[in-house]
Amino acid sequence: MKRLVVFELKKNHNIRFIKVFIIALVFVNLFNIYKNYDLLLKPTEYIINSEVCTIDKVKYRMDTDYSGAITAEKVNALKTHYNRCQSITDGKTDIQEKLYFPLAYTDMVQTEILLNEMERLYKYDAQSIEKLLQNNEMLKAEAQGAENEYNYRIAALIEKVYSNRSLSNFYRVNEYEPLLTYQFSSLCVLLLSCFAAAYLFSGEKENGMNSLIRATEGGNVKIFIAKATGLFIFCVETCAFFFISDFVLFGLCRKPTGLFEPIYSLKAFEYAPLNTSILLFYLLLCFIKLLGVFAVANISMFFSAAFRKSYISLLCSLLSIGGFMYSGLYTDGMFSVLKHVNPISLITSVNLLQRFYVENIFGHPVFSVIVTMIGVLSFGVVLCIIAYKVSIWRRPANA
Repeated sequence: MKRLVVFELKKNHNIRFIKVFIIALVFVNLFNIYKNYDLLLKPTEYIINSEVCTIDKVKYRMDTDYSGAITAEKVNALKTHYNRCQSITDGKTDIQEKLYFPLAYTDMVQTEILLNEMERLYKYDAQSIEKLLQNNEMLKAEAQGAENEYNYRIAALIEKVYSNRSLSNFYRVNEYEPLLTYQFSSLCVLLLSCFAAAYLFSGEKENGMNSLIRATEGGNVKIFIAKATGLFIFCVETCAFFFISDFVLFGLCRKPTGLFEPIYSLKAFEYAPLNTSILLFYLLLCFIKLLGVFAVANISMFFSAAFRKSYISLLCSLLSIGGFMYSGLYTDGMFSVLKHVNPISLITSVNLLQRFYVENIFGHPVFSVIVTMIGVLSFGVVLCIIAYKVSIWRRPANA
């Protein structure tokens, strides 16, 4: 079986034009990140007080100087710097202060932004979490009084998730947000996986090899398992390559810090229902996206088993991707259940992980992302079974 899997994986690597498409999509993806998200590789230059200044580079140096634990000394030093810059801006010429920027007013504005972020982080547990838990206690008491078991369980889950949260460090964690919400590389992986899957069976039919393979011992179950496993490994390879390159290039373009800080230290993820580090959150996100990509690849594998021509299989796969993306816009009413079997929901799963989203499963609150993972995986398994049945069906298209 191991040799069969390796053989099928090599066939995926040797599909006509696949390497050209990989190189082209990698280039487009990296260029897209550089063009639209770069702050520090080629920083924008501004004229401040008749001097050329790269604000993002100076801001990075400023952030680096105050990174680490939020202490009274750092806060007081920033406040003093802010007050001195304000006095200089107001016209007091007798004040001597070392400036980061060519103009005291710019220093004052950037210092205020830094102070506000430090304050947000330091008071996170008191301002955000404490208020949330106080309101939750009221809802919990109301649910208990009304004997509403489901609402009581939701309140208990909220208490479990958000208790004992606190932040005391300042880093450039908000610069991770563009990386976590970036979706273009996922589209590239989708296209490559569908392209490879479309040739799994159709390619052999075009070469007149399918009937010969079916006539061999183990030409049905073993070959199918080897193809599906090889396709999954191909999806893992492409996902790993694109997601690692995303991580590296975003790191060069924005230079975020605090990789091991909690994910809720990001302003956009302050209510994320996970108490894990930014690094583990990103790895989890990549894994969930991989499951979605493989589910979509299964659709392409089904079309490859159903049709004789590879281009027809690929075209049907691309139309299916478009259909799933379009159906993802409808999440209410009768379509609310369909989103949990839509593979695109996993590929855009960061939306499910930014807030506390749960589903009522037999009276128990279950996180929406878990329900979606189970639904999409079940959908993928059913597709695999159908694809297998179609691939061994005796008909002219399988000749």
